[in-house]
Amino acid sequence: MKVLKWLDEHLEEALLVVFLVVMCLLTGFQVFMRKVLNSSLTWSEELNRFCYIWSGFLSIGYCIKKGTEIRIDMAVNALPRRLRAAVDLLASLVVLLLFALFARGSVTILQEVVASGQTSSAMGLPMKYVYSAPLAGFGLGILRMVQHMLQTARALLRPAQEKGGAV
Repeated sequence: MKVLKWLDEHLEEALLVVFLVVMCLLTGFQVFMRKVLNSSLTWSEELNRFCYIWSGFLSIGYCIKKGTEIRIDMAVNALPRRLRAAVDLLASLVVLLLFALFARGSVTILQEVVASGQTSSAMGLPMKYVYSAPLAGFGLGILRMVQHMLQTARALLRPAQEKGGAV
C-alpha cells in the first residue's frame, strides 16, 4: 500500500526529474564530444527528443495534480463557494471527456505504429515506445482529473466553514 501511495504522490515528478537529468547530461556530453573531441554522437539528439516528448505528456497529470494547469478563473473566483465548485466540476468533466477522446486517438495511432514495426532512425528504438507517451500522458491526466473531481465534490458536499473559524 505504501508503494501505491508513493506512486500516487510522486510518479510523474520522479519520471520528469529522470528525463530532465538525462536530457541535461546528454546535452552536456554531446557539447563536450563536439567541442573538445571534435566528434559527434549520432543518437543523442534523438534520445533527447524522445525524453522531451515523454516529459511533455507526463506533465499533463503532474500539472493537474499540483493545480498548475492553465485556467481562466478570475470570474469563477468571484462566485460563491458552492457555485464555484459546481463550475469547476463541469469544466473538469469537459477536460476529462477531451482527455478520453485524445487517449482513444492515441490508442489508434499506437496500434498503427505497432503494426508497422517502425523504428527510430539513429537508435533503432521501436517507435511504439515513443508513441506510447500520449496514451500515458492522457491516461494519467484522466486519473488526476478524476481525483481532482472527487476532491471538488467532497468540498462541495462539506458544510461551509463558520466565519472566524479554523480553515
